[in-house]
Amino acid sequence: MANTIIVKHYQQLKTEVDNTIEDFKKECTDNKTSFLNNAPKAVDKGMDNLKAFEKLQTYKGDAAGLRSREEDMKFGLEIFNYEPINYPELTLVEKEIELLTKVWELKDDWDKQLEAWKDIKFMDLEADQMADVACDYQDKCKEFLADKEVKDWGVFAHVKQSVDKFRQLMELLGETLLKKSIRDRHWKELRIEVKEDFDE
Repeated sequence: MANTIIVKHYQQLKTEVDNTIEDFKKECTDNKTSFLNNAPKAVDKGMDNLKAFEKLQTYKGDAAGLRSREEDMKFGLEIFNYEPINYPELTLVEKEIELLTKVWELKDDWDKQLEAWKDIKFMDLEADQMADVACDYQDKCKEFLADKEVKDWGVFAHVKQSVDKFRQLMELLGETLLKKSIRDRHWKELRIEVKEDFDE
């Protein structure tokens, strides 16, 4: 009689553990689906740097919560001698959260750098130095290319394109407009061309 009760409770507990595992797998899958559909991978009118960081922080908290529950489940796995279970959906989300955070941090740094240059008068621009800074950001962009999925993210393409264009512009300015030998008539022609007055 006692053995029958023990076996019954054993089976009930094992069923509960099995159901918990399946429910957890589904939650990991649902979390991955939600992340892939809603993660801030692009730059648009409704997504600025601050909102992107807030959204990523929320997803990071969700992933940490799932990892905590995974830890709590280990006791049940050990009771029934289950092998440790991997959850690739959760691992993928964690990896992409980390990568996306780094890309948005790069964008945020670049935006602040551009803002710092904004008020410099045209003839006070240190084009060569600014091109070197842009080159450093290009190198930072290249570091992400080892992860193929990053190339498809709009936010990465946005940063890379902005940095590339800026460096090209600074190199052009360094070679032409910022040369001391430029004449007054060239400035007049440029003002007429752009239809705007500006400080040299």
